[in-house]
Amino acid sequence: MWANHITLKLQPATQVQLNNHSSDHHPILTRITLPTSTPRTPERHLSMNLKKLNPTLFLHALQLNLPPHETLPLETPTCSAKDIAQEITNVLTTSYTNQGRWVTSNPNRCKPWWDKEQLNELIKARNQARRSMLKHQNQSSKEAYYECQQRFKQKIWELKSNHWKRFLAEKGPDHAYRAYRFTKNKQDEEITPLKNGEGNLTSDVTEKSNLLFHGTSIVETAADLRDIPIREQPNRPPTFPLITEDKIKNAIEELPNKKAPGPDGIPNELIKISKPLLTMHLLYLYNACLRQGNYPNIWKETRTAIIRKAAKEDYTDPNAYRPIALLDTLGKLFKKIINRRLTHWEHQTNTIHPGHVGGRPGRSINDAFVTLTSWIHHKWREGKMVMGIFLDVKSAYPSVQKARLIHILEQKGCPPYLSLIIDSFLSDRTTRLKLNNFVSQRFRVPNGLPQGSPLLVTLYLLYNSNLLLPNPPALNEDSISLAYINDVTHLIAITDFRQGEDMTNEVMSRSRKWGSRYGAIFDEKKTNFMLFTKKRQHPSTITVAGLTHTLRNEVGWLGVTITPTLSPGPHQRTVKAKVNNTISQLNRIIRPTFGLRQKEARTLIAAVVSTRILHGSIIWYTTRNKKTIEKQFDNWLFRLSTGMMKQTPTPFLKLFGGIRDLTKQHIKLTHNYLHSKMTAPIDDVYRTLVWKELTSSPRSHPSPLNNLLDKHTLLQQHSTRTEFILPFPIPPWSSRITNLININLTKDQAKQEIINQLMSEEAAQSLIIFADGSLIPGKGGGAAAVVMNTRWNKTSYDLIAEHINAHSTPPTVAIFSDSQAALRSVTLPKKGTSGIQQNEEVDKLAKEATNSNTISPNTLHHISLSKLKQTTNQQLRTPTTLTPTEIARMTFKTSPNLIIQALDELEKGPASTIHQLRSNHIPLNAYLHRIKQVPSPRCPH
Repeated sequence: MWANHITLKLQPATQVQLNNHSSDHHPILTRITLPTSTPRTPERHLSMNLKKLNPTLFLHALQLNLPPHETLPLETPTCSAKDIAQEITNVLTTSYTNQGRWVTSNPNRCKPWWDKEQLNELIKARNQARRSMLKHQNQSSKEAYYECQQRFKQKIWELKSNHWKRFLAEKGPDHAYRAYRFTKNKQDEEITPLKNGEGNLTSDVTEKSNLLFHGTSIVETAADLRDIPIREQPNRPPTFPLITEDKIKNAIEELPNKKAPGPDGIPNELIKISKPLLTMHLLYLYNACLRQGNYPNIWKETRTAIIRKAAKEDYTDPNAYRPIALLDTLGKLFKKIINRRLTHWEHQTNTIHPGHVGGRPGRSINDAFVTLTSWIHHKWREGKMVMGIFLDVKSAYPSVQKARLIHILEQKGCPPYLSLIIDSFLSDRTTRLKLNNFVSQRFRVPNGLPQGSPLLVTLYLLYNSNLLLPNPPALNEDSISLAYINDVTHLIAITDFRQGEDMTNEVMSRSRKWGSRYGAIFDEKKTNFMLFTKKRQHPSTITVAGLTHTLRNEVGWLGVTITPTLSPGPHQRTVKAKVNNTISQLNRIIRPTFGLRQKEARTLIAAVVSTRILHGSIIWYTTRNKKTIEKQFDNWLFRLSTGMMKQTPTPFLKLFGGIRDLTKQHIKLTHNYLHSKMTAPIDDVYRTLVWKELTSSPRSHPSPLNNLLDKHTLLQQHSTRTEFILPFPIPPWSSRITNLININLTKDQAKQEIINQLMSEEAAQSLIIFADGSLIPGKGGGAAAVVMNTRWNKTSYDLIAEHINAHSTPPTVAIFSDSQAALRSVTLPKKGTSGIQQNEEVDKLAKEATNSNTISPNTLHHISLSKLKQTTNQQLRTPTTLTPTEIARMTFKTSPNLIIQALDELEKGPASTIHQLRSNHIPLNAYLHRIKQVPSPRCPH
């Protein structure tokens, strides 16, 4: 007998009935225990709504209840960090909940589409007809009841449909994403019955929470930790750079909104509101934590939310779920500050393997794509084959051994205060699982990293760096490793298959030894072997550690389908299937007759469809398959945006679609990525690889970069005076600026104040830097160059360096700027002076100084990376005017942008109709006949 999960919950009992009444089938008697249907009574609970929070009342309550600010020096805290953390958390929670209100949650409340005026009469008529049918039991009364019931159902459908259409027609930047959520397959809010250790299904929520905890947060594996010596506790408190007030303020500002809070129930928005009163208390608290090397226990308990992993076959297996740790907000803010310091130390010491491209600043997934394809093509040109080993660490984060991680940090020279606080953070952790309204008992977490912590990725990259082969990912190496967090790929260049088999065994033996020492298990289902070669005849299996493995013909790697010949065809078919499903999904909310307005539809198409198509396009969207891709996808996207017909010419769709075609989007993405690589320091391994591939033209085995779209434009932009970026990471504990003036002044007020400020700065003999149009009359200034007189032309950075070198004491540097964007780009405060006079004259001076032939080329300001990206974006913009050929073909001269802007204000149905009429695919009289406005589709004239 077949039964689904819902039936199994009801504990069915079945038996075969032996008395079959001379039938050739035996009846099956099924008994199901149905729970008593007790009506759900409305529940009262405390509701917290940030939108209705009164900030003034909240800050007043916070000010009254917060303890007095400590006046002692930060170096000698007098009380325990855990006591301070507990007190601040209690005050925040109390001040917040005091503004809550008790509400009644009624699960039987009226739906928003329900209209009493229209439905009450229908319900009354239906009930009367039903009573009449039960009383008379004749055909006419039955038909009358069925007719009333049908009218009621039809009206329900109309109300739901109209409510849905009104919702889709709303405007707003976030509305498209709210509508998109309704198209996704909803996961069951309730966890399905799970298999216990005996293989039986259980629905008991307590037992399920225990199974989920051990299935998602505990990895039963033995790690060889015998090489780790016993740690000695430090005799004296560690020294460390103090956390400053501005760093806490910056960290608070960067907290994202609309995130689920942890056990304390304090949302991020509340910390932002509390920033004026809370900053100094957090300053004292966080420095006390570092001084004492103690991470407060109140922050160590988490709430764990359980979500399904995508595309799993069996959701009765507890391993098919993923834990997400919800952390206390104050602790999460502290870990953000610690992570910046840890990242700075890693960047300064190059501790993480260069093959790691995920979760690191300045690295992206395109680094992995470009390196793999370019390295393999380079080895093919050398007459070699490549053996690829694709590994995936199973339950990567829960399997991290705390003792091993701390040992790694100490071995690599991590500052003691960081290793101490990380050790305290990972010790004595506990969690409670939250399943709907049920909160489990407290579970102890002995090892692992909490998923959701700001320190998660950085610590794991440090943890598994030794898994990668020691060679950097350079073209001249014969074996390299690439990794994206826990997805690790080993590539080995070989001359024959026997050599490849031997080297594969060596690499796998090395990887397994790493796993035994680090407590890691490799997922056998995701461990794949592939022989990259153009030869048609090659072995189909490989023997590794005595076991025979099939050499794969396709491997899904970081979202891209890889084949032994690096052919883009299989991946294009995969993308086409994904796009088909996505467009079918979007058709629920974007239709020619109704749905999202054109502007919101374009936003959703660019964010969802285009990104899915162009993922990894740098290695498969080349000059060879450009036309095929455009033919497959462009027409879909433009028709989805505009509601036009299949027969509409593609040039018309491109003009009035309002979005870039895929080729332009691809060029923008790839060129911006390559701009950032080509302006990187010379010793950057990925810059070297990209430069070599772009500037070479091999006769055989060209890589995707050799066949790059619009390659000549990219190389021409970098042929002269491209800037050379030498990053100098500023320590996260240093302050960028000490005094910012003219923040709250108006434009006219700033004009008057600047004159006095300039005079005072000149009298103080300080270095004055003018940026983005600022000027001292008679001396010059400007954004591209600082002009001090007719002989000098140097950048602001050159002048700062020379001025500092010429003075024995640190100089005072005054920066005058009217560009808020420039200030934001260097993470300075968000406001600057405004209204500096004579901007046009300064731009002219700067241009003349920069382009003067009498100045040495070495002193000219190079083209910046941001300018290169801006130029690329301008070149790929949607055309705003029609060419003569297009005017002749389309028979109208109106600018496409004006039409698009006008149609954006209309609902989707009328806008699509106008597009269809303008494209001459629906004659006006035929359209009027279709909507029953004229009797004949033929034009009367």
